[in-house]
Amino acid sequence: MKNKNLNKYGFELLLEEEMIKIERIKNVIIQLVYDENSEFDKNLSTILQEKFHQDYSSISKLFSKKEGTTIEKYFINLKILDCRYLEAYYLSWSLGVLFYRLNIYL
Repeated sequence: MKNKNLNKYGFELLLEEEMIKIERIKNVIIQLVYDENSEFDKNLSTILQEKFHQDYSSISKLFSKKEGTTIEKYFINLKILDCRYLEAYYLSWSLGVLFYRLNIYL
C-alpha cells in the first residue's frame, strides 16, 4: 500500500541493497559536478574507491549492470547538463570560464 502511494507521487522505496549503493554513487557524482567548491585533485575512480572502500572495477560493474550506462558516461552527461544550464543562464561567461567552472582542462 505504501509503495503505491509513493509511486503515485513519483517516489519509490529502495529495498535492494545494490540500488541503495547506486543512489549513493550517483549522489557522490552529482555533488562533484554541481558543487562549485569541488576540486578534482583526484580522478573519479579514485574518489569513488576511497568513498566506498571498494575497488573501482566492482563499483563500475555494479553501476553498469543496474543503470545500463557506465559511470563515466553518467558523469559526462551531468557535466554537459551543467554546462548547458550555465551557458543558458550566464551568457556573458566565456568558454574559458565555463570550462574552469566545470573543471575541464584542455
